[in-house]
Amino acid sequence: MEPLPDKTKPRIDAHQHFWNLEKVAYPWLTAGFGPIYRTIEAPELEPLLRENGIDRTVIV
Repeated sequence: MEPLPDKTKPRIDAHQHFWNLEKVAYPWLTAGFGPIYRTIEAPELEPLLRENGIDRTVIV
């Protein structure tokens, strides 16, 4: 059985990456990457953080 999370300590996601394919060319990012071959920006992340109980994140 897993221990209950310690609610006194913030849960932090190690880091996030965002990109906008309309503004910047990313030569490494090709259609072969499937679902991440699209613009990914901060507003998309916020509901996922809440849903998973993440208090803070580091944006790279």
